[in-house]
Parts: sequence; C-alpha cells; structure tokens
Amino acid sequence: MLECPTNEPTYGASIGWLSCVFTHCASFPALSGFAPISPLPTPVGEKAAFRCDNNNHVMEPDGGVLELTCNTADGTFTVPGTLPVCR
Repeated sequence: MLECPTNEPTYGASIGWLSCVFTHCASFPALSGFAPISPLPTPVGEKAAFRCDNNNHVMEPDGGVLELTCNTADGTFTVPGTLPVCR
C-alpha cells in the first residue's frame, strides 16, 4: 500500500496509474499573529477558523474570525494574499 504525501516532495519515479485524491487538510498553515480554533483534519471544501493569537487583540476591521477553505487540489488551505490585522 502506498501512502499519498501530505505536502511533501514527490516520489523519485513517475507512477502513471497512481493518483492521490485529497479528502482533508491535515495541517494548518503557519500564520503569524493567528491561532486556529477549528479541529484537524478539515474536510476538503470546508473552512477552518482562526483568531488573533493574542487574546487581548481583535481582528480588524470587524473583530471576527479569519476563515480559510481547505483546497481540493493539494490538501492545503487557501491563504489570501492580504491577511486581516490583529490589534
């Protein structure tokens, strides 16, 4: 039984009949200033929530939470180019 890599380099040889289908995100991205509040693993297509890692800070502009979607293509979370600010 071969196991699909979880965001790791690919195998040295090409195996044409083998394909990996990601069903969950197994780890959170490292986001400076944010801490996850959702459990792992997160099913593909669903969102995980993050809060400011300092309990005395709030997320601007609305004080809510950051939600990231688990990506179908590679089992990682889609991170926007610009993150909210915690203050």
